[in-house]
Amino acid sequence: MKANFISSKVEAAAVLATAAFYLRPNEVTKLLPVSRRTLSNWQRKNLIPFYRIGTGRRGVIMFKRADIEAALEKFRVNAVGEV
Repeated sequence: MKANFISSKVEAAAVLATAAFYLRPNEVTKLLPVSRRTLSNWQRKNLIPFYRIGTGRRGVIMFKRADIEAALEKFRVNAVGEV
């Protein structure tokens, strides 16, 4: 799964308008408690979907909160006796 590029200003404005649903990498690392390096590895291995707004060094990486929760649910391990 590749990053979804948002290149136009209109698309970027729409994403920023729903910023409560989108998280920056530092917010994700606080939410999950994982390191920034682990998050980058997950991105590289396509374990967690992300969006790139802009290109190059000034591009911003964003994560949908729902995507983060769905990715975590895949890795959930139930305790003994739990369904």
